[in-house]
Amino acid sequence: MEHEGIEEKIAGINHMAWLLEVKRDGKDLYPEIKRRAKEKQQSRHHDMVRFELMDKFGYYVTESSEHNAEYHPYFIKSRYPELIGQFNIPLDEYPRRCEEQINN
Repeated sequence: MEHEGIEEKIAGINHMAWLLEVKRDGKDLYPEIKRRAKEKQQSRHHDMVRFELMDKFGYYVTESSEHNAEYHPYFIKSRYPELIGQFNIPLDEYPRRCEEQINN
């Protein structure tokens, strides 16, 4: 999407910012973003945690699903290991990236 005519309001702290408003030429884009996110949540994908947080809190979060799963106490639970698969959380993503950087 071209950025021309886009206005956004983002707030947060290190590794946790939220898109509070997003408009194109004055039109609120959030209803369409939320509609598409809800539609995408019907099948497995790599942003399931991020979209689940948007569904629950009402705002798109900038940090990746992998990090959000670590930061929020709802997704990685020893008593509920099924959440890892349900939200498609790659527990090995960070070590994989480190190995890739070391090897390149």
